[in-house]
Amino acid sequence: MQRAEFDKLLLDNSRRLGATILEATRAREVEFDVGERTRITAIGPDATVSSWLARHVVDASGRDTLLASQLGLKRTDKIHGTAAVYGRFRNVPRRDGDDAGMITVHLFEQGWLWMIPLPDGIMSVGVVGDRAFFKHRTDDLNGILARALAASPSAADRMAKAELIRPLVATGNYSYDARRIAGNGYTLTGDAFAFVDPMFSTGVLMAMSSGALAAEAINVWLENRKAGERLLRSYERKMRRGLEAISWLIHRINTNVLRDMFMSSIDMFDIRDGVVAILAGDFYEKRGLFSPLRRCQLAYGVLYGLSKVGLRLRGRGLTWRSANSVESTDIGSALGKGIRDFKWAINEPEGIAAPATEAADGAGVEAVDSAA
Repeated sequence: MQRAEFDKLLLDNSRRLGATILEATRAREVEFDVGERTRITAIGPDATVSSWLARHVVDASGRDTLLASQLGLKRTDKIHGTAAVYGRFRNVPRRDGDDAGMITVHLFEQGWLWMIPLPDGIMSVGVVGDRAFFKHRTDDLNGILARALAASPSAADRMAKAELIRPLVATGNYSYDARRIAGNGYTLTGDAFAFVDPMFSTGVLMAMSSGALAAEAINVWLENRKAGERLLRSYERKMRRGLEAISWLIHRINTNVLRDMFMSSIDMFDIRDGVVAILAGDFYEKRGLFSPLRRCQLAYGVLYGLSKVGLRLRGRGLTWRSANSVESTDIGSALGKGIRDFKWAINEPEGIAAPATEAADGAGVEAVDSAA
């Protein structure tokens, strides 16, 4: 479903349960130490300024990160410095049968592409790339997406007749967290606390679960400050365990070893069930010796060691292969459509046209290209 519809569903449910909802009102500043309370200043739809005094402030401002930015708590993930370019398209074929609504992930050497089916025949398409992919950025946003498609023939084939609905959008500093999740009279939840690369679609899960955990702790805090602070510390530990589990996978997704683990028919140490368990949220409690994450880490360590002597897990078994080798793909023959001439015209009532952009010169390089 559309994200706006999902958000409205949650908002309407909050109203039904008794919350007072102020729409089109943006919180601008939070002032602490106002007696025993905290002052929140906001701007309403008619530009009027209003303020409230609260015993406890919950920051659910998402990627706007109101409090983390104001208090200097926000820090970007310097290990996984990714950025994204994305947009919405028509005429992008979906998968067949019962898989028509499934999200598709296409991997290439320096990142990955997503295809998310939306209602009314719309497909959200985006690329998330690492620093190397964006380092020599000389093309516009259309060119960046085209360059990613050039490295993923299966994705480019689906985009052959794509029609861009509105101009592409870019966002940087994709992954971040806050140095702390709670303080004197405030708590961060969801993306206001942290955001990781969305490859595994964990954002809504972590936002909803963090809201539930935070609500439990804050409810106690309002009645018993010391007991509430203990629960808030426990809440932070659980959220950081989740971040560490997802980040461990994300930081290695562009490595040959982890991609081999995902794509091989051999399921070493039952890692597929382990990954599913992690993505389903089995990461908040203290990890045991054979927890899902530990099994993935064990398999990764074994295969990483083998890769150093030239053994790679490919297809149905181990093969001799350079640890740094990738399969080159001749774009012209792979697509048969000429990705170099890939262009999109924006079909909008306003008649805005996207500049025609060619993909970067040179053959694409494909480390893994697969639907997951």
